[in-house]
Amino acid sequence: MFGVRPSEEPLWSVLNRGLGRAGIDILDILGRCNFPPSKGENGASAQYYDCAVSGGQDSLSLVILAKLRGLAPRALHVDHGIREGSSSEGLLLKEMLLPFDIPVFCYKIKVEEGPNLEERAREMRRRVLPEGVATGHTLDDQAETMMINLLRGAGLKGLSAMEPSYQKPLLGLRRFQTGAVCEAIGIEPIIDPSNQDPRFLRNRVRHELLPLMAEIANRDVSSIIVRQSRLFRSEDAYLASTAKSLSRLKPADLKSQDIVLLRRYIRQEIERICNLRLDQATTERVLSVIVGENRSANLPGGFIFRRRQKRFEILNERGILVSTIGDAE
Repeated sequence: MFGVRPSEEPLWSVLNRGLGRAGIDILDILGRCNFPPSKGENGASAQYYDCAVSGGQDSLSLVILAKLRGLAPRALHVDHGIREGSSSEGLLLKEMLLPFDIPVFCYKIKVEEGPNLEERAREMRRRVLPEGVATGHTLDDQAETMMINLLRGAGLKGLSAMEPSYQKPLLGLRRFQTGAVCEAIGIEPIIDPSNQDPRFLRNRVRHELLPLMAEIANRDVSSIIVRQSRLFRSEDAYLASTAKSLSRLKPADLKSQDIVLLRRYIRQEIERICNLRLDQATTERVLSVIVGENRSANLPGGFIFRRRQKRFEILNERGILVSTIGDAE
């Protein structure tokens, strides 16, 4: 049902009454969100707050709560052309959000079927949406992301999951709360059948792994997983900051440093210089050069890390010196 909010009734009243029936406090909901300052706060401008809106309950709640927070949200909808009927969802969104004076802008892309469908769709979506667009990721998405990264063998950075920011303001909300927001104002989210497709790893984590973990633990595990991700994030930040101090050392002293800090330092330096994020195997090859076990190590993108005379060098694919990391013995 669309257009159910009487124009003269404030959105706050509609939400407060609807959520109250479900035993949910609207002030608690907003307190868990991380929206930027609204118009007039701290000298903030009245610019639009761009939100990626698929039409699901999370992204719909994103624009509704942003509106309630005093922002000027715009719903940016991307039709991937993957499933039948998706081309009509933009018009449906405009009808849904019209009573709330939220403008909807639609983009159309074409993602062909094949391997890595989710990743390719995500990348194409990034290309058409403006930088810094807000998304409706929730605490439940955060738990899923951490488990996906764990299954992929991620380190502390990956296990930290998504970084809280104004672009991800709903990371403190649960999925049942975003559903309650939509129900409270009488809008019916668009159901994407692909969210049930077991071909996609996230769906299996969501519908199989996390429920099984909850059953085994006899408790809600998502909040525990997210709590752990926060710990990993703080420890990752500490290690990153501490590793920077190694840049003040002479290269001859690097090989005697703690391996944890040395590993972090070299990964940070190569990412800074080459814009590369090293996997564990490549990192270990670079470390073997630093400790003197090997003379050189191949890096992704054709780069080479080598030990030459009294310095460590990074060469590009044409053998041209890109940068040095101190003077090696």
